[in-house]
This record gives sequence, C-alpha cells and structure tokens, in this order.
Amino acid sequence: MIKRVILISLTLLIGLIFFKNFSLPVTKQELFGKYVNTNFNNTSCCVEAPHIADTLILKANKSFYSDYFGSGHWNYDGSTLELIYSENNKQASFKTTIEKRFFEEPRIILNWDLDHYYKKSN
Repeated sequence: MIKRVILISLTLLIGLIFFKNFSLPVTKQELFGKYVNTNFNNTSCCVEAPHIADTLILKANKSFYSDYFGSGHWNYDGSTLELIYSENNKQASFKTTIEKRFFEEPRIILNWDLDHYYKKSN
C-alpha cells in the first residue's frame, strides 16, 4: 500500500512539473494582437530588448508597431519570431521565441533569465 501511495505521489509530482513547464505550440492566428512589456526594470542585460514600458502590436498583415522598435514587419516559423525594422537607416532584426503555457496567453520572451517578456493583453 505504501509503495502504491509513493508511486502515485511521484507520478502526480512529475505530471505537475511537466504541466507547469510545458510550452504549447503557438499558431500565427494566436500571435495577432497587443503585447505589453513586463518586468523591464531589471538591470540591462542586452541592448536590443526594451527596458522601458512598451506595447508591441502584431497585425495579421505581418506588420507590427512598438514605441521601442518602431514599425516594421514580422516573420514566424512556428518557433521563432523575428521582428524586422529600421534602425539608423539600416535594416535590423530581433529574433526571439514564443511561450504559451496551459491556460495562459502567449508570451514573447525577451530574456529567460530575468523573466523579461511581452505578455499578450486582450
């Protein structure tokens, strides 16, 4: 009986860890919308990520707008999001990943270690 309880407990614990950390695939249709920059007050780790309050709008026609990046277009291959924009009259890009956990909206990851991301808002 004790072995069964331990086995069930371990199975539930492993399932909970998997459930909490598993990222679902994000379709292009789920990407469209407004994203708000969160947790941006951390010490700057990378110059290409916004460290100010910012809103990113991804449109269905593959264009985007943000106060930080300006306007441009985006590409998504099912795992990587690329924002292509103009900086100092030259083409620049920012590549990142998208995360979508169970029962949550997609998040555009800016820095995993600092938990810095754009969170989709409705």
